[in-house]
Amino acid sequence: MKPLILTALLILGCNSEGPQYCYSGNYETLKRYDLDFSAQTPGGIWVDPTGQDIDLAKIDTLTDELESCLGTRINRECIGVKIPDDWFVSECSGEELLPIPAPPELCDAKGLPRDCGSYWRVETQDDNIIVTPPGLKLYKAELARIVTGENNVWVVPQITACLQ
Repeated sequence: MKPLILTALLILGCNSEGPQYCYSGNYETLKRYDLDFSAQTPGGIWVDPTGQDIDLAKIDTLTDELESCLGTRINRECIGVKIPDDWFVSECSGEELLPIPAPPELCDAKGLPRDCGSYWRVETQDDNIIVTPPGLKLYKAELARIVTGENNVWVVPQITACLQ
């Protein structure tokens, strides 16, 4: 009987399908990507690399840095990372972008030319999945958004200081 109970606890305690949904920010999903969490960082964050070679340890390092700076525990079982294969590099800015149109006025405010288009560099899907190109440039900002519940992390000095 004891082996049966132990086996059941192990099965119920392990999540092999991806992150749990324990952060809820009610963020709008701009583009819905299919998810296949086929990798996991050494620290336990689920990753869907979409067949790309991704530095999983870098995701843990960035997460550890944010956690330390914010002074709060980040529940890694509740975070997923999707690296889509349709990202591209902007000819105007050199930034890695997602093929998700952004409001042109946001690019105007940054002084980017309109003839390049306006696209997001990161997004949140389903409140806890960070969709980012492989460079992970804005990974910490989006992670901070999820774990703090602050929609615009760039206007909160205590959070902004942690995004460097």
